[in-house]
Amino acid sequence: MAQARNFNFEEQWKVLKIGMDLVVGVCQNVITDQQITFKAWQDYYNIVYTWCVRPEDRKRELYHLISTYFEEIAKVEEKKLKDKRKESLLREYLRRLNNFTSATTKIKNLFAYMHRYWIPAQHTNGDTSVKDVYELSLIKWKQCVYQPLSKRLLDALLLLVSSDRSGDTVDKTILANMTQSYLTVGIDDAKSPLEFYKREFQEPFIKDTRAYYTKESDNFLIQNSVSEYMKKAEIRLTQEEALAQQYLHPTSKEELIKCCEDVFVEKHMQFMQDEFPKMLRDDKLEDLKRFYGLLSRVPNGLQQSAASEKQYLIELATKITTEQAKSLGDRASIVNSVNLILELLKLHQKYSEIIKSCFSDHHFFRRSLDEAFIAAVNKNVGVFTMAEILNFYVDYLLKGNEKLPEDQLEERMDSTVKLFTYFDDKDLFYAAFRKALSKRLLSKKYKEDAERHFIAKLKQNCGDVYTKKLEGMFNDVKVSDERIPQFKAYCDKKGVTLEYDMQVSVLNDLYWPLSKQTEFNLPKELVPGVKIFESFYATYTDKRSLTWLYNQGTMILNHVLLDEKMRKRKIELTVSCMQACILLLYNEHKTYKYREVREILGTTDEMLKFSIIPLVFSKMRIIANLGVNGQAKQNNEDDGDGEDEPPKGISLKDDDVLQLCPLKTGGKLKIAYPPGHVAILGSEREGMVKKNMEERVIKIELALVRVMKIRGTLKQQELIAEATKQLAKFFKPDPRLMKKRIENLMERGFMRRDEDDQTVIHYQA
Repeated sequence: MAQARNFNFEEQWKVLKIGMDLVVGVCQNVITDQQITFKAWQDYYNIVYTWCVRPEDRKRELYHLISTYFEEIAKVEEKKLKDKRKESLLREYLRRLNNFTSATTKIKNLFAYMHRYWIPAQHTNGDTSVKDVYELSLIKWKQCVYQPLSKRLLDALLLLVSSDRSGDTVDKTILANMTQSYLTVGIDDAKSPLEFYKREFQEPFIKDTRAYYTKESDNFLIQNSVSEYMKKAEIRLTQEEALAQQYLHPTSKEELIKCCEDVFVEKHMQFMQDEFPKMLRDDKLEDLKRFYGLLSRVPNGLQQSAASEKQYLIELATKITTEQAKSLGDRASIVNSVNLILELLKLHQKYSEIIKSCFSDHHFFRRSLDEAFIAAVNKNVGVFTMAEILNFYVDYLLKGNEKLPEDQLEERMDSTVKLFTYFDDKDLFYAAFRKALSKRLLSKKYKEDAERHFIAKLKQNCGDVYTKKLEGMFNDVKVSDERIPQFKAYCDKKGVTLEYDMQVSVLNDLYWPLSKQTEFNLPKELVPGVKIFESFYATYTDKRSLTWLYNQGTMILNHVLLDEKMRKRKIELTVSCMQACILLLYNEHKTYKYREVREILGTTDEMLKFSIIPLVFSKMRIIANLGVNGQAKQNNEDDGDGEDEPPKGISLKDDDVLQLCPLKTGGKLKIAYPPGHVAILGSEREGMVKKNMEERVIKIELALVRVMKIRGTLKQQELIAEATKQLAKFFKPDPRLMKKRIENLMERGFMRRDEDDQTVIHYQA
């Protein structure tokens, strides 16, 4: 043990060196039959302690002795490694480095006193060349072992990685341990161990990776299809991600993957882009998934393919509309439009699912789908607007003509509303839908849950203002239905017995899109019902008057005829109120001239023709036109182009004689007649469109004034842009019309132009 009064530095260093040699030998497994005892460890520690507290102040000498000791050991290790190659070199290098660091970690503990006092003092005095004992050992390893072997170590390590990439079986833990060794040896790097790792290994590793995969990808693409290439690229990227995750420093992953993406994706992106339309066309879903998985990795990788998708979908949708337009050449052909909507819904659903499953619902592809359908549904098909066609389909669906379970019906409604959202002119659909809804509600041909679900979807997309009137219509029907038993009770109380059942709907004219009443005379059979209901309604309120809209009503008549065996058969006829009035006339006389029917009913020629044509000219005709002076005309069995269509060139003259004719029911017990001739409905449609255009003008003016009231002063283009944004949920306004309305509002004093800048507009209260 070292003595404080008689301390021979040279002798004590020899003793200390013997102890350190023992530590090194044990850690290197060279010495296996000896161990340092606790007492010996204390003696070595005391040598260092005494050395440091001696008045001679030879602590720096001790520090240099340790440095020289580490250097000597490291040089020995380097000599033992210099003949090693490839994987053998890596294994032996790691083994010896591990033994070396194990030994120097223990040796560091012997110099704990020096660590606690002298080394910090040197740092305080500005001497940064003095290092921690363990760090000092690594510096010597770096100088004496790593630097002479660095190129061979790197070459061996890169060869190991290349062998692994080529499919050879290698020990990848060597890679992980070598990665850590760079961080260990780089402890004294001017910047940080991580910078040493990046400089010595990561940068050449990435460079080597780029060269390896550039050659591989180029050769593979020459010899294989794009589909096979994408599989290869996907596998390689997955492998490299796993390699980086498990064996490299975390900072290497980003650089490695970026390198692989550059080589496998960005460099060959155009080849894949060129193949993308074919993948779509051939429904190659797995290829589409890989395509998205690869190109979503690189900047601007998806824009071109999204544009390709848009163009392809426009072509598909245009093909559908062009093909369907062939069967939509006149107003009566609207019945053929159902298939058009079904085809568009099918197309939309198919590519919505592809976008979700293959493209992770990416907004580029979702937007392309939307833009393609916007382009497709804002064009006329045949003689119809898409708003008319979609409304017909919704009407068809909500009447239950397509038998669907409730959940499927709701799904169909949802997808139909999605088509609606693509319309520029949503207000045109709204007007048509509102008109059709009124007919369904009044005829009781509707499914309330489905109707309300559809309206809720419209509300979700367009807001309360859009659906307020629709909800009001439902409320009117509900209240009217609740009054039916009350009306019957009132009739019983008054002792009034009607010869027919009567259900009256009281409608708020603010909600319902009802045309004005066409004047005509009710037959005497119907007058009592009207009078008793007016009396009943007066018990609820005396502040509201009733206006009867007979042309909106539906009647069911019982028609008795004789079959072949002269037996009476009762047939149920569903007709409009006007048609019922026409048929009831034949309870009085067998024949009437057309002019007489018009005069008795007191209606217009247009309205009478509208109502009577289905009764006279359809295949289910019930009235025969005997022509002038009763000469048979156009009533043979082959007349008529369809069940509800009159023959071409039909006419009704004032002196044409009309009489009931045998009804050919084809075994049917119930027959429903259309309320009027579809060709005459054109004027009603034109009137609805005209009214809609007038409402647009009002909405445009309101939006312009609303914006100016809030903003006060705006440039004209800014005013148009903000007002257009407000109106977008209803329709796409024409900028030229908006400019005209701005001028009109100026003339009316709502706003004015700036005197100095004519492009600036000021609001005037």
